[in-house]
This record gives sequence, structure tokens and C-alpha cells, in this order.
Amino acid sequence: MGVCSSHFEDKALINFIDENTNEDFCDYCDEAKPSINFDKFQEFVEEAVYYEYCEPYEEGAPYNSEEAYYEDRFPGISVEYTRELLDELLGTSDYEIVEDLAGSFPDDYLTEREAIYGPTKNEYFIGGWDRFKQIIKHEVRFLFFDPKLGRTIRR
Repeated sequence: MGVCSSHFEDKALINFIDENTNEDFCDYCDEAKPSINFDKFQEFVEEAVYYEYCEPYEEGAPYNSEEAYYEDRFPGISVEYTRELLDELLGTSDYEIVEDLAGSFPDDYLTEREAIYGPTKNEYFIGGWDRFKQIIKHEVRFLFFDPKLGRTIRR
């Protein structure tokens, strides 16, 4: 079973598929196109996803068994259904590929690995940006310090 790069918009996926084509037929297009073996593609995607995401319970996230839904049992952590996460990450309009990939993942729910232990990179940078805006708007607007000269430069 093969999949070609025409189903994706992500440059990394397109490059990986184009560099590792080993089949001549795409089963999702039903056309003769240079394609990659689906199992090899699935391994690449799974490795990339598990680099950033994990199953929260297995990683020791705080757990509240009284909640009705699994994704609500982890206070303060956003848990996503694997199919929805793959749909978002892959950026493909071919839902059949997402379904086939999601079916091969051992976990039904995933969360950002960093979210278990503290703020994610995005949350960290957003917080830094908000602090920068606060400083520029209300504290040192138009006042810049040159540490080499040890004096204030006004602009």
C-alpha cells in the first residue's frame, strides 16, 4: 500500500515522501504516482508525533478518576483524541489517510509532553511576549539602555 506526496501541504512530509519513494502506485489516489510504502510513512509520522506528544496517564500526569470523560480526567492539561490531533498536524484533506494512521497508533488520546510538567513552549513564549508588551507600553517606552556605554540613550 502506497501514499504519494500530493495529499499533503506540510513541506517536511512532502520531502520525506519524495525522498523515500519506493512504490509506483498511490492507493489513495488510485493513480500511478511515485509513492512511499504506508508502513514506512506511518513509522515516520508516529516517531514525529511521539517526540512532542505522549499518552498522559502513562507519563504520570495528575489524574482525577471521578470525571466522566477520559480527556477531562487530567486537570489543567489539554488532552486530544489521536484522530483529531493527526488531522490537525498532517494538514491533509484526505480523511482516509488520517483514519489509517490513527488506527495504527497504540494510544487513543495524546497530550503535549511538556504540558504535563509545566507550560508548553507556546505558553511560555506567549507569556514572555505579554510581559514584553507590558514593559514597552507602560514602563520604559522610548528609553533604551546601552550596556556597553553604561549610559541611557534617548530616542
